[in-house]
Amino acid sequence: MRVQLRVEAFNVTNHPNFGVPVNDLVSPNFGRIVEAGPPRVFQAALKILF
Repeated sequence: MRVQLRVEAFNVTNHPNFGVPVNDLVSPNFGRIVEAGPPRVFQAALKILF
């Protein structure tokens, strides 16, 4: 019987990952970046092998 523990972290420094600017010419947000990627994420997993 074995136990595995896995911990993963993404974007640990919480650096913003900006999306692409709006490229619709008739949009009032034209040229603006209105979204960003997810903030820091941590996940853990426990696996039991027998």
